[in-house]
Amino acid sequence: MKTLLLLGAAALSLTGCTGGTKCDTGDSACGGSDDVVIQSVNGSCSGGTCTWEVKTTGSMGAVELDLVETGDPSWSCGPTSTKGDLVCGAWSEFHNDFTLADFNNEYEWKEINLNLVGSFEDQVNNQSTIFDVSDGTISNQLTVLFSVSDADGVYADCATFGHDPSYFYDVCTNNADEW
Repeated sequence: MKTLLLLGAAALSLTGCTGGTKCDTGDSACGGSDDVVIQSVNGSCSGGTCTWEVKTTGSMGAVELDLVETGDPSWSCGPTSTKGDLVCGAWSEFHNDFTLADFNNEYEWKEINLNLVGSFEDQVNNQSTIFDVSDGTISNQLTVLFSVSDADGVYADCATFGHDPSYFYDVCTNNADEW
């Protein structure tokens, strides 16, 4: 049975546009237009539930979250478009059932709550995860990709971070924020 991997860091939380040094083209927080741009992303787990969230400028449409164990010792290949399931001997997940958590004139915030399960055999996309992002043992193994569209469904921005952000460079070409 595949070893269960768990993400480190008490809560994985990343914020873009810090001090104006991490600005995507059109980032209103950094002096650009009012385009939809990711401002922060976060993942945390507590009480058997893991919550992933993204905050953007403007009104966003769809949110997609890809999680891949690129730091798994059995990992043996480069980028792929597989969304969920085994990829090069390591587990991946895909979640896109985000719901609106908050909004105002400056930002929109969406999140997804996933039940934490103990085995990849029990993991179901948009329902559950094996990646306990509040546990310290996987922080050096997980690579994360957030992608968002605008309210019209047109791709708007992405953020990739973790063990090997280059894994997603073919799908996140405008990742000006090095999360």
